Amino acid sequence: MRSAPAGRYVDPRSPRGYYIDHSRHADPRGPVDRDGLPLLPRPVAGHDHSPLAVARYGLGNLELYLESGSASRRDRFERAARFLMSSMEVVPSSFGGWAMPPARAPYGPLLPAGRLAAGAQGECLSLVVRAWLLLGMHEAEETAQRAAAALAAPIPDGGLMREIGEPTGDAGIDSLAFLEEYPIEGRPVMDLSGHARGLLGVHDYWLASGDTSAGSLRERCLRGLAFVFERYDLGFWTRDDLDDVVPAVNVSTVTSLGEHVLHVSVLAELSGMELLRAAVPRWRVYRSSVRCRLRSLPGRAAAMARGAGSR
Repeated sequence: MRSAPAGRYVDPRSPRGYYIDHSRHADPRGPVDRDGLPLLPRPVAGHDHSPLAVARYGLGNLELYLESGSASRRDRFERAARFLMSSMEVVPSSFGGWAMPPARAPYGPLLPAGRLAAGAQGECLSLVVRAWLLLGMHEAEETAQRAAAALAAPIPDGGLMREIGEPTGDAGIDSLAFLEEYPIEGRPVMDLSGHARGLLGVHDYWLASGDTSAGSLRERCLRGLAFVFERYDLGFWTRDDLDDVVPAVNVSTVTSLGEHVLHVSVLAELSGMELLRAAVPRWRVYRSSVRCRLRSLPGRAAAMARGAGSR
């Protein structure tokens, strides 16, 4: 599967078009519910909604609405937003999020159904923020606030934020943060794409709300990424995560390397971080080079055999 291209209607000053062009998800090829929202097969029988699939359906239709002004595309975007607003699971007096199916290998036994995931949480948050701003759906503000709070909540409390280092009050120095796609307490997986998509959601909420705590989390997440960033670069390819419990490095697929290039490129533009900006052309060379592809092939095949490459 090819990685998605960059969104064409991004406004760095305020959330408008999404950073990734999800228009290929705007017209589902599989089953849909009575509102046209995509359905995915259940593990046993029947079909159910995936919050990530609904978010990408909505963001894809937003992309096409911004392109054409089509009322039907706008309506589909709005239906996706209303579904996410109504389906959020809320911890009383705390954060809220969108429950995911069990994690794939090797994390399935550790993360059963009902878990949160940083990437899906971020994309759902980005869609809700755009419904709030572009459609004037002011009731979406509370949903966005709760979704952002889940990204800020530590993993031991049921959230998605892993702290790197210890916070201290000295000179205002805080611990660094990383948003986990696989939030396992005591086991830093640190999936690159999951962190990036969660961070984009935090960035969007910060732009929309002006919330200083969201701005602080954004900076901590950027610094957390910078702290570990070079570890994702294998010198000829990238790795998906930093999990050191699995028996070997989870070498990225060709598709996930394309996602890494796009995510890092977007974050470089939004943050101005030279470390990220410098990696983009290097990683593009990896992906286009026949020599790099051949060199990465054994690692990619081993990751697929373990089930890691399908994550």
